[in-house]
Amino acid sequence: MSLLLLLACAHRPGAGVGDCVPAASTVESFRLDRLADGPMLGRFSVGIRTREDQVQARGNLLVDPAGRFRLDVSGPVGPPQLVVASDGAALSAYVAGKKRFYAAPDAAELLTRASGGGLGPTDVGLVLLGALPGALGAAEGGAARWTSPEGAWVAASLACNGALRTLEAGKSPEYALKVEVEPGRRTPEALTVVVPSLGAEVALRFEKWEPASPPETVFRLEPAPGFEVLDLATTLLEPKPQ
Repeated sequence: MSLLLLLACAHRPGAGVGDCVPAASTVESFRLDRLADGPMLGRFSVGIRTREDQVQARGNLLVDPAGRFRLDVSGPVGPPQLVVASDGAALSAYVAGKKRFYAAPDAAELLTRASGGGLGPTDVGLVLLGALPGALGAAEGGAARWTSPEGAWVAASLACNGALRTLEAGKSPEYALKVEVEPGRRTPEALTVVVPSLGAEVALRFEKWEPASPPETVFRLEPAPGFEVLDLATTLLEPKPQ
């Protein structure tokens, strides 16, 4: 469903997403609408906090709910300093300042390891658009949960309009990944991603969302000459002791 009419209308942030328990059909309808919308481009300001640094920047998030995305983060001037992209098959990132390129040739395998099998590439696209991943099944009582026989889990809570509020994933009682969403009527007003093992928190506040028609090539990255190529799975899932 197109967002052209929505973008032409007055929008009150957070309208229609109050504290109530959405029906399972409302949650599913919201998810299907995001799939029908197609690729979306969100422009944002961002705060990035790690064990080493704290940075304020701006950027763009391009999301295809079919499982492709690209995140570009830029400083005050110049080209993007951080780019993360997935074409649904591979997942890669580069950090310009450190001349490092991180590669995961199999995005599905990386996500399976990170979530214990609870999330796949399509689920990432839905989460970035503020919708419940299909892998979690139907929502009940404003929440949804998936658990593997090995004890891995993914849990979500929903807003009144069926949008995602929080998503957590882990392999122990403590979460390894947390996404907090400030939902709007159709697309997120803000997203915060927390990865405790890396001591990292990324907080995006969106200024605008609009429909997009990106070429296939924008979702694929290649290392620039002189960049160190590193394994993304090792970096994310086997962090070095601090």
